[in-house]
Amino acid sequence: AFLTSDGVHLLNDSLQTVNHKISAFIGIRNGITSKQGLEHLIKLGIETYAVDTGSSRFIFHPKACISVNSYKAISIVGSANLTYGGLVNNLESSSILELDLVSNSEDKQYTKNFISIFETLKTDFPKNVLKVSSQKTVEKLFEEGKLVDEAEPLERILNIGENKKNDEVTPVMSITREKLRLPSK
Repeated sequence: AFLTSDGVHLLNDSLQTVNHKISAFIGIRNGITSKQGLEHLIKLGIETYAVDTGSSRFIFHPKACISVNSYKAISIVGSANLTYGGLVNNLESSSILELDLVSNSEDKQYTKNFISIFETLKTDFPKNVLKVSSQKTVEKLFEEGKLVDEAEPLERILNIGENKKNDEVTPVMSITREKLRLPSK
């Protein structure tokens, strides 16, 4: 979900050893994900996608990863963002599943579905899921107001997702969501 350079730095050595096998889907337009974080992933050689729902009121926020080889997969789904706070400071929770891909058809299907969800994002929402492979793309996202600069003060999170001209530049994803009513205060 959220990404900062500190979060990437904490995992730098581990990520670097398998960088050519990683695809990262990072939420943007959320007031936290930084241009420095994306730049760090790109420098590591990680295939990186920015996911922009088209609204700062409806953000891409899953925290899930899966590691797969020919006989097993390990799935981690939890609450921690790829930030220093998410990895070190906060109280977070994750579920870790070890999946048997040789003899358990349900584990194979879970793994297939897990990967398919992220691959489908790319095909079903090409205007919202952008491959980020260059500094130029990172700068464009920053200029559009979809990334923050870690060097700027915390007030930077105002006007999330608006470019310097206050224009919206990405369409809102058309996803059906249940609307729940909150009790009156």
